[in-house]
Amino acid sequence: MKNKLCEQNTWLLIFAIIIMQAGFLSALDAVMIVKDGGGKRIIKGTIVKDNLKGFVLEKDGATVPISRPDIKGFKYAHMPKWLVNAKTAIDNKSWSKAKSALKKAKRSIKKLDPKQRNLIMQYNYYYRAVVMHNTGNYIEANREYQATISSVKNSRFYFESNIGEAKILEDTGKISEAKKKYALLQKDFKKKAVELKLPKKQVTPFYLIAKIGEIRTAVKGINKKNSSNKKSELEKLDTELNSVLRKFPKDKSAQSSGNLVKALIWKGQERWDKLAIFLDKVILEGQLSNKQKELFELYKERAKANLKNEDYRAAILDYLRLWLEYKVTGNYAAEVHYQIGYCFFKLKDENWQK
Repeated sequence: MKNKLCEQNTWLLIFAIIIMQAGFLSALDAVMIVKDGGGKRIIKGTIVKDNLKGFVLEKDGATVPISRPDIKGFKYAHMPKWLVNAKTAIDNKSWSKAKSALKKAKRSIKKLDPKQRNLIMQYNYYYRAVVMHNTGNYIEANREYQATISSVKNSRFYFESNIGEAKILEDTGKISEAKKKYALLQKDFKKKAVELKLPKKQVTPFYLIAKIGEIRTAVKGINKKNSSNKKSELEKLDTELNSVLRKFPKDKSAQSSGNLVKALIWKGQERWDKLAIFLDKVILEGQLSNKQKELFELYKERAKANLKNEDYRAAILDYLRLWLEYKVTGNYAAEVHYQIGYCFFKLKDENWQK
């Protein structure tokens, strides 16, 4: 407990020093690093490089490189408050608050330390891209992802921004282009890892996102067709997906993304009975991780699966959850209400006319 309090007090002291010096051109930044042995230490200096590989600090006339996986936390001396507020809002998925915070960027950029302006600006571009992407402004989001990559060579958000561009293609229905993009990213990420000598644990999660993205878009493409080979093609992708997930059983994000692809495969094969059972299991496990957006999509799929499987009571429960818990609106709300009525009609429940 004493060690923990000591650590907290040390950070408070560092941040107090940073705030005191923020009005001067000289910068005092702080980086906490963690080595493999578990030991933590704090290095104070000026951050002069912040990219995919890690940080480079100027300290006592010398440069100190710090690998990205070793970084536990950091603080720019001149990190503007609006940027910190934007990050907090994004973490909480408060998109309107994040937008408001980022609007202040234009007035504040000139006040940034010239030595660190372009390093800090990559955060501004990336956070703007995330907000635009999640609020459906895909053109602007794509522009900001590209600006993130070009603002700093090997930007610290290089992997995330490239994946963001691929996801925009997928979200806008350009499935074939998205599939090609995900495939190219896997090669690009491997090449980048070799070029910068990045540790495997840093690159693997992003490689997995791209790999599962490629399989997911392949499944979506097949599901759009009425091919006689549809089921066998989906079986091959199911086998490929299982192979990927077996190799990385501890990666929770990959397992979660894989589950969503599984749902698409069962749907494409029209195995409504198995899909409903499978989703029961996935949803039950998913509730523990509180991933509301993913759960929403799964409930939508399970409702359709139960409807196709003529399990009308189960379908009613799912549609009611979508209406009452997830508060669906617009055309989809109308569809939900229609399906609830349809299910009551099929059951000939005494209340179906209401």
